[in-house]
This record gives sequence, structure tokens and C-alpha cells, in this order.
Amino acid sequence: MRIGAECGHEIDGLLEVAKPATYKRWLAQMRIGTPFKAVGRPRLTQELRDVVIRIGSENLLWGYKRIAGELKKLGLYAGANSVKRILATRVHELAAIPTSRAAINAAPASNHRAGR
Repeated sequence: MRIGAECGHEIDGLLEVAKPATYKRWLAQMRIGTPFKAVGRPRLTQELRDVVIRIGSENLLWGYKRIAGELKKLGLYAGANSVKRILATRVHELAAIPTSRAAINAAPASNHRAGR
């Protein structure tokens, strides 16, 4: 849009990314104030992500396919690959939490010889 404004919106020979008709439609949408449509597939809701994480943390031995099946039984839909991606993201988030040396050193050490 900035490039078009600099050229006085005479972009017939300048743009090869969008057709001139498309550019004119964008200008009209900007003047009216109509928001542009979101492109792509809608994201999964945060509530659904929370349910997947909760089921995964309560049932550690369940795989992503089984969790997707359980969601389907509950009337919720998330594909198996989406469940897999959510769980993998959660694992990476947990692994990124820094552990302090003080917390590790403050934990009671088990000493097997102390009882002798």
C-alpha cells in the first residue's frame, strides 16, 4: 500500500504480485474500513488445547491417537496430528523451564550408608 501511495496509486505496470483490480479492491476496503479476511485454517481454541494437555498429563501412557479418540468421544474434534503438535509443544515448554542450582542442592540427598 505504501508503494502504491508513493506512485500515486498508478500501479498498472509496477506490481506483478497482485493484479491492479486486486489492488483497487484493497484501496476500497481501506477507505471503507472493512477488515481483511483471515487466511488459512482457524486455530484450535485455547480451551481445546487445555483439555488436550490435561488429558495428556493425567494419562501419561496414552498416545496422541488415543487422546484424539477420547476427544471425539467427548464431542470435541482435534486431529491426531494436532494433538501430537500440542503435546510436543508442551514438552518443549516444560524442558525450557530453567532449574536453579539452589533448588537442586536444597533437595534432600538420599544416602544409603547413613542407616548403617
